[in-house]
Amino acid sequence: MDVGAHVGYYARLFSELVGPEGLVVAVEPDPQNLSFLRGNLRGSQVRLFPVAVGREEGEADLYAPPSNSGGKSLGRVPEGLPQGRVAVRPLSTLLAEAGVGERRVRLLKLDVEGAEKDALESLGPWASRVEQVVCELNARTQRAFGYAPSGLVELLSEMGYSAFTLLDPTGAEGEPAPLPSPFRKGWMGKEEVQRALEALEPWPEDLVVNLAARRA
Repeated sequence: MDVGAHVGYYARLFSELVGPEGLVVAVEPDPQNLSFLRGNLRGSQVRLFPVAVGREEGEADLYAPPSNSGGKSLGRVPEGLPQGRVAVRPLSTLLAEAGVGERRVRLLKLDVEGAEKDALESLGPWASRVEQVVCELNARTQRAFGYAPSGLVELLSEMGYSAFTLLDPTGAEGEPAPLPSPFRKGWMGKEEVQRALEALEPWPEDLVVNLAARRA
């Protein structure tokens, strides 16, 4: 499942990896991105939902930074410009409509610019059937939704994920950024990854880190 599919780079890759009996669900709310996404997914077995994700059905304003088509968000970060209203739906509803049935979700990729907690909490009864999650940790965008990166680790732990790793930290202009000790490569328990995040405080405004979480 690719939530925040942008123009489809990962969704297309996932469709090749799952094979003819697999299924990829892609979710993207932005009309401009959707025009590219539909073309890039042509001929693939991807079920596309042109919506944003939230805890409840409804509508919300979509905001965009001036020069980043991948940074559009339901949260109003300081430089965000309003882009119009978009439909919002829970992941539990989308999974049911996609016909996933009794299958497990092997991977949930979240790139939703701060709305990660809302997306995870919208899984409802599906939460225990998602094996792995990969998402961004970005204090600037998550602050707009009222929580810190450590809060996302706490939520994932409550959902039953017990192994975590931090991947591909980037800074200004997408350049690789080093992380201080006690950061290390490989899988960590909740306490260890929380200590690594504490070492980043105060969290640099331009730092983005990918977090992967899996069940034991």
